[in-house]
Amino acid sequence: MSIYRQPILVSLSDSNIFVMLQTYDPQNGRSQRFCLSRKTLANQLDHTAEGVTIESDLQNFCSVALVDTDMTFVVYWLHGSGKLQGYQQSFSVPVSKITQVLSGGSVRHLHTQDGLSKARLSFQPSACEAIAGIAKDKLKRHALRRFFRDNLNYGQGEELVIERDTWVNGFYFWSSETPFDGGIVLHETTVVGRDNLPHRKLFYSVHT
Repeated sequence: MSIYRQPILVSLSDSNIFVMLQTYDPQNGRSQRFCLSRKTLANQLDHTAEGVTIESDLQNFCSVALVDTDMTFVVYWLHGSGKLQGYQQSFSVPVSKITQVLSGGSVRHLHTQDGLSKARLSFQPSACEAIAGIAKDKLKRHALRRFFRDNLNYGQGEELVIERDTWVNGFYFWSSETPFDGGIVLHETTVVGRDNLPHRKLFYSVHT
C-alpha cells in the first residue's frame, strides 16, 4: 500500500447521523466519501473515547484520535476483490473546525505534512499585474501553480518577495531570511501527445 505525504485538502460536512469526509491530493485526485460517525468525533472531543477509535465504511477504514488541539485521521482507501489494493492518507484537522462541523456546518482544511514549507509569499504590485495576465492562459496558469507547489520549499516563517522580471512571463524573487535570490523563468517546448499530434508544454524553473 502506498503512503502519500503531499498536501491534502480535507472536506468535512455534517449529515445528521454522519459526518461526510472527502479528501483531495494531486497524486490521487478526489477520494470517495467516507461516512464518519458523529458520535465518534464527539466522544473524542469530550474525552469519552480512550485513545484511537477505528471507523469503517464499506471496504475503507479510518482511525481517529484527539492529539492536543487537533483531530488526527489515518484513512485507508481500499479497492479490489480478492487482493485489496489502495493507499493511505494521514492528516489532522483543528478541533475548532471539527466543532464547527458537529454544529451542523461544513469546512475545508488544507493539511501540509511536517517539514513542508510554511513560507509566506509576498507579491509586489508588478508581479500581481503579470499574474493577472498569466491567469488568462490555462497552460501558463497551471505551470506557475505547479512551480509554486513543487519548488518554493523554504523555512517556516520565511517570507519570499516576488516581483516582475524583465523576462516575458518571468519573475524575480528574494528571501527575507537568507541571502538567496533568483529568477523564475517560463520555458515552452513542443511534445507529441498520445494522439500523435504536437502539443505545447510550459514549465517554470529557477535561475540563480
